[in-house]
Amino acid sequence: MIRCCLIGGESTYKTTIAKYLTEQFKNSTYVAEYAIDYFSGRDLQQSPFCSIDFVNVAKGQYELEELGSKQTKILFCDTNPLCTLIWSKTLIGSYDKEIDKYILKYDICLLLDCQDVVWDGEGELRLIEDPENRKQFQNQLIEQLESRSIPYHHIKGKDLSTRQDQLKKLY
Repeated sequence: MIRCCLIGGESTYKTTIAKYLTEQFKNSTYVAEYAIDYFSGRDLQQSPFCSIDFVNVAKGQYELEELGSKQTKILFCDTNPLCTLIWSKTLIGSYDKEIDKYILKYDICLLLDCQDVVWDGEGELRLIEDPENRKQFQNQLIEQLESRSIPYHHIKGKDLSTRQDQLKKLY
């Protein structure tokens, strides 16, 4: 079984590309971002983020991936627990070490660049609009990937078709 995760900040086409790849490959499964369901309908003013939220999201993402891995030959994951770790650091200033146990090894890791991509504030959980903050989030991802010796492909481009063309060259 092949595991492929797509990581990056918001509005980098992760969901769109993960679904696109799932359509391109037979015997493949798409794994959605667990955090969307976890925080759906939650009033973040009344109930702000806390450490246990990010542990729960990392665990939920891990469980979705494990379930998906039993049903397919190729798994396309729309984020991973490493991203959850960065979100925790970004939003509450730290992360619970328990998140580390949910960070899996992937056969392919695609980092979708935030530069030059038009911000899309539609949808749920859009939290980092400022380009500098988006770049900082991405840099934290890169630092984590490199410090953990996780190989990745850096996918860039202003639009979806440019990014899809880069993916076609990889496969």
